[in-house]
Amino acid sequence: MVQRTEETKCECMKPKKNHKFCVACRRPKMLFETEAEAQAFIRFNSGDILKVSRKAPVRSYYCQLCGGYHVTSNPSKDDAMHMDERDKKMIEEIDEIIRAKEREKPTLTSISEKMEQANILLTKGAFAEVESLLKESRYDLRSVRQRLSRRSNPDMCGVARRESILNLYVQKLEKLKELTAASEEEQETFIKKEGPTKEDKEIATALISINAMAQIDNLQKEISNAFDNQDYALVKTLGCKCQLLIDSIHGPGRKEITKQLNKEIHKALHKAKVGQKKITKELMMQKELERKSKYLNDSIGEFDSIMDKLLGKPGSPEREAFRREALEYCSQMEENENESLDVTDN
Repeated sequence: MVQRTEETKCECMKPKKNHKFCVACRRPKMLFETEAEAQAFIRFNSGDILKVSRKAPVRSYYCQLCGGYHVTSNPSKDDAMHMDERDKKMIEEIDEIIRAKEREKPTLTSISEKMEQANILLTKGAFAEVESLLKESRYDLRSVRQRLSRRSNPDMCGVARRESILNLYVQKLEKLKELTAASEEEQETFIKKEGPTKEDKEIATALISINAMAQIDNLQKEISNAFDNQDYALVKTLGCKCQLLIDSIHGPGRKEITKQLNKEIHKALHKAKVGQKKITKELMMQKELERKSKYLNDSIGEFDSIMDKLLGKPGSPEREAFRREALEYCSQMEENENESLDVTDN
C-alpha cells in the first residue's frame, strides 16, 4: 500500500505534457526546452523516482533530432558520445533522403500524373494508351530506384508506394481486357458479384463506363448518318439515348469525360433543332409559292377566257388585229418616252 502511494506521488511529479516520441530512441521521452529545466527536473525528482524504481535520471543531454533536452539514467559519457554519433548519422541519412526527394521530385510527379491519366483512360476503355503510360511509368520508377542510393532510401522517397499503385493499375487493366472480351452474361455476373472487394467494385464501375462509352460512340455514328439524311427527329431520339448513357458513366475522370460528351450531344441537338426549323420554313415558303402560282394561273386563265369571248381564239383575224394594235401602241409609247428624255437632256 505504501509502495503504491509512493508510485502515485512519483507519477504526479513527472511532467505529463512534455512527452514526445524521440526518433533516435524510438520511444516517447520527456523533452525540455532548456538544459536548466532538464537539470532542475533531475535535482527535484531523481530521489523520489529512485525510491520506486531501480533507475533514476542522472544527467541531461541535447537531442539533435528533437531539438531539445532529454534526461537519462545512463551516466556513461562514452555511451553519450556513441549516441551523439548515432544521432548525427541518422540526421545525415534524413538530410540525404530530403535531398534525394527534391532531386527526384519532378520525375516522381511526372510518374504520378501518368498513372493518374492511365486510370482516367481506363474509364474510357483506351487500353492501348493505358498500357503505354504504365510501361513508361514502370521504366521511370526503375530508373529512379537505380539513381537513389541505399542511404537515400528509395522507399521513403515514395518509390515503393508508386510501384504498389502501378501494380494495382496493371492488374485492373488486365482484368478489364479480359472482361470486355467476355460475353454479356459473364460481364453481368461479375458486376453483380456478391461480397466484392474494393478492387472488384472499381473494375465493375469501369466496365459499366466502358460499355456505355462504346454504345455512345455507335450512337454518335448513327447521329452523323441521320444528319446526312436530314432526319433531325432521329437525331433528337439518338441524342436522348446518349444522355441516358452518359449518366451511367462513373469512376476517375468522370467529370471531364461527361462534360465533353454532353457538350458534343448538346451541339448535335442544337444543330438538329436549327435544321428542323430551316426545313419547316422552306416548306412554308414552298406552300406560299404554290398558293401564289395557283392564283396567278387562275388570273391568267380568267383573262384568256375574256379575250376569247371578245375577240375569238388566238390566231383569229380579230385577235391578230388586236395584237398588232397593242404592239403599235406600246411602240408609240416607247418613242414618246425617248423624245421626252432627249428634251430633258437638251
